[in-house]
Amino acid sequence: ESGKFYDDNHERSLFFCKGALETVKKLGWSPDVVHCHGWFTAMIPLYIKKVYNDDPTFKDTKVLYSLFNEDVDFGKDSLAPKYGEMAAQEDVSAADAAVYGSGSYADVYKGALTYTDVVILADDNVDKDVLQFVEQQKIRVFKPESAQDYEGFSALYEEFASEELEV
Repeated sequence: ESGKFYDDNHERSLFFCKGALETVKKLGWSPDVVHCHGWFTAMIPLYIKKVYNDDPTFKDTKVLYSLFNEDVDFGKDSLAPKYGEMAAQEDVSAADAAVYGSGSYADVYKGALTYTDVVILADDNVDKDVLQFVEQQKIRVFKPESAQDYEGFSALYEEFASEELEV
């Protein structure tokens, strides 16, 4: 309501990310693609590539991450050190979580993108540090022609689909 972050947003995000992946496992669904949006999903790529990498459910899953201009200020308390501390307590090594850096907006995304297969540039005003990281890491980029580029997205998803998609 006030536009300020809750003190426990890092816990909420970790709970959401882990809960979403555990739900997928429980339902017995093995996704070909997991498409993440926003800082709140920043731990999903790490979990898929490091925690669940040997789990048959996520063994071949590709991670897509949409980048867009978010008006987010994490405030004086950064998220990443808390992310790293909490995640490393359970199932992520401190070294794997360290890629989330100082906890700035850009560092949270750099951490997520470290474990991402394809970046989707969904906005022309993406953070310059994040874009530079994508280029330096040579992460594949998909730029849709518009938000309604259904054919482009369909072709991208089909590339990773283990079964033919029905439209």
